Amino acid sequence: MNTHQLLVTIPNYNRREQLLATLASLRRQWTGQFGVLVLDDCSEDLSIQSAILNAFPDAPKWLSFIRHQNRVGLSANLVSCFSNADSEWMWTLGNDDELAVDAIDTILEAVRDNPDSCFINFASNLATRPETRTTTGLDGLLGQLDSHANLNFLSTGVYRVKHFKKYIATGYHYGYTFSPHLAMLFSLLRVCPNQTVVLHCKEICKHRPARDSKEKWSRIDFCLGSAALLELEGLTFEQRRRLAESFTNSGKVHEFIALQLLAECQGQPSGAVQKFILQAIMQRYFYFDRSVSRWIKKRVYPMMFWSPRIAWWLVGIVFTCTGRKEQLDIYRHAPRQGGWR
Repeated sequence: MNTHQLLVTIPNYNRREQLLATLASLRRQWTGQFGVLVLDDCSEDLSIQSAILNAFPDAPKWLSFIRHQNRVGLSANLVSCFSNADSEWMWTLGNDDELAVDAIDTILEAVRDNPDSCFINFASNLATRPETRTTTGLDGLLGQLDSHANLNFLSTGVYRVKHFKKYIATGYHYGYTFSPHLAMLFSLLRVCPNQTVVLHCKEICKHRPARDSKEKWSRIDFCLGSAALLELEGLTFEQRRRLAESFTNSGKVHEFIALQLLAECQGQPSGAVQKFILQAIMQRYFYFDRSVSRWIKKRVYPMMFWSPRIAWWLVGIVFTCTGRKEQLDIYRHAPRQGGWR
């Protein structure tokens, strides 16, 4: 059993070397003030636990390791962090993100300064904040939110465990969103509007893009999943609208997804499947956006799939004339499915 105020949980699948580097960063900050729990999703690499013990002979003093008997996937493994946490606070940490040298001290200080909060979201290289802001309930969070990407970033969230235990079933139910932690958070704040959330200005980690293309996030997977948060039970129209707005403000998903899918169907007899995926994403993301520019894009982008080859040829001309030809390779080689599943 963990007797610390803070437990650092790391959902892991393969990535032995990245995990060892992350644990080394944590060990350098450990003076007995926190515990670490690695939840291994039945990795193909069976040497991970022994590698941890070899690298850190004192691991039993500060680290626990749980290996699932069967692969459960990213979302279920993340929810299992909440199931297995027995501390007051929990920091969920990606196995390959870069920790700040004072991450633990920053978290513990924020916890002491905000004893009544249920969730603290720290800044990162995805979104900086000029000041720390405090708000209450789901309406308050959606009104103050500066970056959905940073909120969804696994390693920026610190949770008061007892409040989230009631919503573990919600996390599993909405696992298909690839954001079960947000489904749990939004449900908690909807049911308990007096709960306090802190949007902290300090950074505790940096997002580090995967070097191996097989481990990169798939925008198609992510957009199909995260947009399904709009289906969350009990949200008002205005809450869904604000949530959808936070999606679109975090990146130009419409252009990236449209061109990635257009590149994918080159050489295929039809682009009907890719058109369906595009429309499924755009319908959710932009349902609440009534702007003229969005209305045009919602109708023009699917039209490209009537004749994908001609459309891709025209896209190539446009990107060449605007000096962005090299960007087409980014769309062409973007991963169709994420290895993080």
